[in-house]
Amino acid sequence: MTMETPQSNPQDLTNSSGLVFKQTFLGLYLGLIIFAPLFIVFILVKYFPGVINLDSFENQIKMILFAGIYGIVAAIYSLYITHKQFLQRILILYTKGSFQPARVESISNVIFKDAFKFRLRLVIKYYLIVIVAALLAFAFGYYAIHQFVFGEQYEISTVLYQLGIVAVLIIFIWSYSRYYLTAKLRYVWFAYLNNYGVEGAHMKAVEEMSTLNSITKGNPMLRSMLAQIKNDTLADISGTVVGSAIQSIPSATKIGGDLKNIAGGFAKQYAYDLANYQTLMNNYNLYNSAYKEAFKSDYTINNRL
Repeated sequence: MTMETPQSNPQDLTNSSGLVFKQTFLGLYLGLIIFAPLFIVFILVKYFPGVINLDSFENQIKMILFAGIYGIVAAIYSLYITHKQFLQRILILYTKGSFQPARVESISNVIFKDAFKFRLRLVIKYYLIVIVAALLAFAFGYYAIHQFVFGEQYEISTVLYQLGIVAVLIIFIWSYSRYYLTAKLRYVWFAYLNNYGVEGAHMKAVEEMSTLNSITKGNPMLRSMLAQIKNDTLADISGTVVGSAIQSIPSATKIGGDLKNIAGGFAKQYAYDLANYQTLMNNYNLYNSAYKEAFKSDYTINNRL
């Protein structure tokens, strides 16, 4: 594999991080634009019922079809934007900020399809059982509620006990997925970039991740989980504070209240997005250290990118 050593200075990654913050804002702003038609329809139906007549069953069906189809298209496009933004972020970190934004953009376009296939493989290998377990937990909860509502001689203490079990299972599954699996896979995307373009690249990336995971000096997995918990907590606090501040702004109309809810949600999502990037930066630093420990040298940028 042809490699190159990144030519960068300490300011490169800082400047690139600033670019990421701008992309975060623009990405969320684009998300608002994508879903704006649905919000406009919601406002018209809620506050101006005379504009859109939903009295007839036919119009109701048309509105449901419009919302469903448009929502699916918007969600797919949002998934595309999110995946591409993620690739650009790991590229910025992997190249230590030494690539110009135009080059990062170009590479993210080239590897987009292959990276998406790799993501699907990771989902099937590591997350499929989690998804199935979550669906089973929800199904059990639905069964408990259904039996309580429609079943005979079903005591409320029984359904509360069963729903309590469901709640514990959901919290465990979410925590396992959000923190344990994320920490376990903390190296995998940098390993993916490191092996991109070679035969069996996906398998080699997982093998490199496994090799680096065997490095336990400094307990990097625990550090990764704790860093993510810290970042999520800070995002929760800052998002809540900003959201509360926005809600405290007086509004003369009900529409103003809905707009405040959107602005508050935007602020919270911005905080969470930056928290995710901070976690990604932390995992990159752990990758850098583990690579040195495992291979007794710094990694060099994959020239096949």
